[in-house]
Amino acid sequence: MILILSEKADAATDFVIDWLMMDGIKVLRIDDDTTINHIFLNADRFELETDKNQIIKSENIEKVWIRRRHLYHSGLFNKHKKHIQRYLQSEWNTIKKEIYRILALKGGIINIAEPSKLTVLEEAKKLGLNISDFFITDRLDDVPKANDQFIVKAIKDVYFSQTRKNTCQTYTESFDFENNNNLDSFFPTLFQNKIDNLFDLKVIFLKGKSWAVGIYTDNKSVVDFRKKYNLVRYFSWKLPEKIEESIHLLMNNFALDFGVLDFVVTPDYEYYFLEINPWGQFMGLSIKCNYNIDYEIYKILSNKK
Repeated sequence: MILILSEKADAATDFVIDWLMMDGIKVLRIDDDTTINHIFLNADRFELETDKNQIIKSENIEKVWIRRRHLYHSGLFNKHKKHIQRYLQSEWNTIKKEIYRILALKGGIINIAEPSKLTVLEEAKKLGLNISDFFITDRLDDVPKANDQFIVKAIKDVYFSQTRKNTCQTYTESFDFENNNNLDSFFPTLFQNKIDNLFDLKVIFLKGKSWAVGIYTDNKSVVDFRKKYNLVRYFSWKLPEKIEESIHLLMNNFALDFGVLDFVVTPDYEYYFLEINPWGQFMGLSIKCNYNIDYEIYKILSNKK
């Protein structure tokens, strides 16, 4: 049996499961709308029962794909005082680490670590990759007074909220000093030097292989292409051997089987590394460049060469 931890809205998981089912391989998918009602765990094995009457015994699992790390216990949804809730969440987080430890022994595509962006940047620099200098501050006085010199972005995750009528999401943006000079202080924010880019580059890494997708727009006012999908063009790209080697070392150093890495390529064809998203979206990029990453994942999970 192949165990896949994902989320209900992830289309990439659907594609991979289609491949596995066509091959007659049994798949058990646990999404973000699933709750664990019962757990037994010791040093060697675990057994889980879900609110969808699924029974997961670790000894029956052959391979694992941790697409998303959503595992919730029903006890977390009981009404508790806040300090009790925080304690129970901490206990469950520790239990989840043990579940992932046992799953990692099964093989497949498994990301256990989730290093911070800042840790990744420092490690990338040690490996010889160019990075954009950064700082975090909560005071405007710490920011050099120059327009269009910095970008601001999330330190960890992008904020996303959706209602029936509206969607709210944070993006990477240029920092406009003139329009923000009335701010004395704000919540700690990540600033990075803005790089003059020829095009953006997404690199999909999977178990020692990598595929690069260039993203180009004529409109240089667009900092985050996700805001203007209709203004960008996608193309396949061959990475320099040295950059590819550094990527593989970086991913291995953090024990990441999968990730989507962001780069900027300058007009002089210098490569600047920005970040790794261990859970990044890849299906759209794969389709644009005919990379068939979903089939590559299927081959790993099914032991196909």
